[in-house]
Amino acid sequence: MISLLIILAKTVDNLSGVLVSIVAFLKNAQKIISPFIYGFCIAYLVNPLVGFIEKKLEKIIESKRILRNTSIFITYVIVLGCIFLIMNYFIPEIMLNVSNFINTLPQNVSSLEKNVYTFFDQISFIDSKDVMEVLNKIFEPIAKSMENIPLMVSKYFNGTLTFLVSGTFNIASRFINIILGIVISFYLLAGKENFIAYLKKIIYAFFKETKVTSLIYNIRRVDDIFKNFIVGKTIDSTIIGILCFIGLNILNTPFIILISVIVGITNMIPYFGPFIGGIPAVFIVLLTMPSKALWVAIFILILQQFDGIILGPKILGQTVGINPIWIILSITIGGAILGPLGMFLGVPVFASIKLFFCEHVDKKYDEKYGDKDVNALSPPKI
Repeated sequence: MISLLIILAKTVDNLSGVLVSIVAFLKNAQKIISPFIYGFCIAYLVNPLVGFIEKKLEKIIESKRILRNTSIFITYVIVLGCIFLIMNYFIPEIMLNVSNFINTLPQNVSSLEKNVYTFFDQISFIDSKDVMEVLNKIFEPIAKSMENIPLMVSKYFNGTLTFLVSGTFNIASRFINIILGIVISFYLLAGKENFIAYLKKIIYAFFKETKVTSLIYNIRRVDDIFKNFIVGKTIDSTIIGILCFIGLNILNTPFIILISVIVGITNMIPYFGPFIGGIPAVFIVLLTMPSKALWVAIFILILQQFDGIILGPKILGQTVGINPIWIILSITIGGAILGPLGMFLGVPVFASIKLFFCEHVDKKYDEKYGDKDVNALSPPKI
C-alpha cells in the first residue's frame, strides 16, 4: 500500500512528463497501426461493391476463391480508375477554376459594385451611397482574404529546406501507408469470413453466449446503418453533382465544374449540406456573372428540393430515421470533434445511439407499465 502511495505521489509530481510520454506513445502507436486502419476503412468502404460484383459473377465462375479474388480485382480497377479520372481531369480543372476566380476577383468585385450602384441610383427613395458602404463592408474583407491567398501559397511552398524535406517525407510516408492499406484490405476482403469467424471465436471464448449473440446482432444493425448511409449518400450526392453540372451547362454559367463539385461534396453533409454548398455557388456566379446569379439560385433550390423530397428518400429510405433537430445536433457535435468528417459521420453515429436508447426506454417502460398508453398515465401531483 505504501509503495503504491509513493508511486502515485511520484506520478503526480511528474504529471506533465507522464502525459508527454503517453502522447508520444500514442503517436508512435498510431503510426504503426495506420496501415491497418487504412486497410480496414478501405475494405469496409469497397466491400458492398465487391459483394455486388461477386453476385453477378457467381454463375460464371465456380471456384469461390477465384470468384472472390476476381471480384476484388475488378472493384479495385473501378475504384482506382475513378480516382485516376478525378486526379487527371477534375482536379486540374478545379484548380484552374479556382485560379481564374482568384485572379479575376478584384475586377469582378469592382464591376459588381458599379452595377449595384447604377441599379440603386435609379431608385429615388434609396441612397446608393449608403448601399455601397454596406456592400464595401461585406466585400472588402472577402477581397482582401482572396488577394492574400497567392501570397500564403507562395510562403507555404517557398519555405525552408527542412520544411520541404519533412513535408516530402510525410507525404511519402502517408503514401506508403495507403499502399500497405490497400494490400491489407485485399487480404481482409479475400478472407473476411475467416477473420469474422475467428473474431467471433475469441468473443465467445471470453463472454457468455447470450451476451455475444446480442452483441453480434447489434453490431450488424449498426453496420447496416453505416453501410446504407455511406453508400446511399455517396450515390445521392454523385447524382446531384451530375445534375448540377448538366443544369449549369444549360444555364451557361462560369466555373461549372467548381460549382458542381462544391454542390456535390457538400451534399454529403445531411441537412446543412445544401445550404453550405448553395451559398458559395451563388456567390461565385454573383461575382462573375451577376445576371445569372438569380437563375443559379433558383436552379440549386429546385435541385435541393428534388433531392430532399424525391431522390434522397428514394435512395436512403429510412436509414437515418431521426428528427431534423437531432440531425442538427449530431452534425454540430460531430463537426466540433472531427470537422467535416465528423459532420458526415455524426448522423449515423447518432442514429445508432438513438436506436439503442429508444429500445432501452421502451423496454423499461414495458416492464413498468406494460401496454398502457403513456397519455393515460396520471401526471404527478405538485
